[in-house]
Amino acid sequence: MKPEDLHNKDNIAKMALLKEYDYDAFIRVLYKSIESFPDRIKVDPYLRESKVSALYKVIEYFKQDDIQEFEKCALIQKIIDDLDKDDISDSSE
Repeated sequence: MKPEDLHNKDNIAKMALLKEYDYDAFIRVLYKSIESFPDRIKVDPYLRESKVSALYKVIEYFKQDDIQEFEKCALIQKIIDDLDKDDISDSSE
C-alpha cells in the first residue's frame, strides 16, 4: 500500500467496519500502517492533539494484561515523542 492510499474512501470504510466488528484486527491494521509509514503521521491533516490521543489509545490497547505487546507501545511512544519535539521546534521559531 502506498501512503497516499491510506485515506481513500474504501480503506476508511473498511477500517470503520473493522473497528466495529473486530477491534483487535482494527488496531493491528492501524499499527501496521503506523509502523510502515511513521512519517505520515507528522503530515496528517488532523490536529496534533487528536493524533497523540489516538496514538495513546493504541498504546493502551497493547498494554492490556491479556495482550502485553510492549515493543509496539515503545514504537508508538517514540512517534509521540517525535511529534512533541516537532511541536516544540515549531513553536520556538
